[in-house]
Amino acid sequence: MKKSLKSLLLLSSVGVLCSSVYAISGSDRIVCGTNDQNEIWCTTSWAMGQGRWERVRGVLKQVVVRDGQLWGVNPNGDIFYSADIKNPQWVRLQGKAKEITEGHGVLCHVNDKDEIWCAEKGITTPQPEWHKAPDGARLKYISVN
Repeated sequence: MKKSLKSLLLLSSVGVLCSSVYAISGSDRIVCGTNDQNEIWCTTSWAMGQGRWERVRGVLKQVVVRDGQLWGVNPNGDIFYSADIKNPQWVRLQGKAKEITEGHGVLCHVNDKDEIWCAEKGITTPQPEWHKAPDGARLKYISVN
C-alpha cells in the first residue's frame, strides 16, 4: 500500500481478513488504519512487513480493531461498528465523536468539546449506554486498555 496511514492500531484478532488473498492464522495480530482519503486498510503483523494490505469496505477517519470487530469515526463525526472485519455491515451508533477507543468491552470517545463519553453496555448496538465523565474531565484523545 503506497498511501500513508494516519491512524494505526494493533490489537489481537482471529480469523481471515477481508476475503483476503493471503491466509491469516489464529495467532496473527491484525493492524488497521485509515489514510488521507479516509479509506480503511488492514493487514496482519506478519503481512505488514511484506507490504500486503487489504482495503476494507467503508469510509472512516479513524478505526479501532479488536477480535475481528471494528469501531470507527467517519469525517462527519458519526460513530460506526461492524461485527465482521471480513464483510463489514456498518451500524451507526448514537453520538458524535472526533476520536474513539475500545478496550476489553469498554468503548470511549471524545467529542468536539473534548468531553469524554464511555459505555460498557450496548457498544455493538445503535444505542450504547453512554456515560459522560464528570465536568472538568476533558481530553483531546483517549485510550482504553
